[in-house]
Amino acid sequence: MPFHAELDENNIVIRVLKFGEDDTPQSIGFEGRWELTSSGIRNVQASPGFSFIEEHPSFPLGAFIEIQPFPSWTLDETTLQWEPPVPPPFDADPTHFWNEETLSWDIRPEQDLDSPLPE
Repeated sequence: MPFHAELDENNIVIRVLKFGEDDTPQSIGFEGRWELTSSGIRNVQASPGFSFIEEHPSFPLGAFIEIQPFPSWTLDETTLQWEPPVPPPFDADPTHFWNEETLSWDIRPEQDLDSPLPE
């Protein structure tokens, strides 16, 4: 079932709704601007707060850009992924987290592995 993202006047996602295979937001009475966001159609599946760009060389149907996770991270213009100023020490290693204060990757204490990451 396809997901569609409703956009505001600044191309920011307001909400994402799931529709029937043969339905579109407009076909069942929704107004406003909607973009298909199902996985495999776009670069990422949209969530509220993401922005939408209509044209991009790698994504001819347009693309959604995630919310910037930290002020120091920059957007890779090719992949449209946010990149930290320092590469992570290991891919998807749950023992490390980004410390915006020191602009570095810190190691979580072992006893904290099951608790949420600090903000």
